Amino acid sequence: MDTAGLIENRNLELWTTLNTKFKIDIIKEDRDSHAVFIKSGSATIYVPLNPQVSAFTHELLHIFLTLKEIYIGEELALHVKKDATLSKFMSDNLTDHIGNCLEHIKILPEYLKMGFKREDFIVDYSINKLNAEEVRSIRTHFKRRPLFQKVQFDSKAIDLYIG
Repeated sequence: MDTAGLIENRNLELWTTLNTKFKIDIIKEDRDSHAVFIKSGSATIYVPLNPQVSAFTHELLHIFLTLKEIYIGEELALHVKKDATLSKFMSDNLTDHIGNCLEHIKILPEYLKMGFKREDFIVDYSINKLNAEEVRSIRTHFKRRPLFQKVQFDSKAIDLYIG
């Protein structure tokens, strides 16, 4: 795909740097958001039919972490899989989500320095991430304790709570 409209003065230096180390493909498809898949010196950025330079740059910054050999999500996933307790309570989806959020903590300052707006950093920036019904569900299911018995935790409630 042509990079027209995706590369501009704010992200040109990043794009140039990344292209010295990665083969970057851009695939336009009917989707709601941007995404990136990185493997062995290659990166594929998936963009919606009407891509946004801000969201595209966000994905470039995920690639930048890999360039700097910062593997937050991968390391977290390995740690969770090796730990019997954590793996019982943390689903793969939750682990991926936490890894992605931790990466966001690292890349957001760079994104802002490049001149992008905080509210453009993620698609669902203004959406409430926890509603009253989910809070009720967590309260109801988080911990079950039959009288005089060991506390039992509901892994799905824990997953929802952490997520």
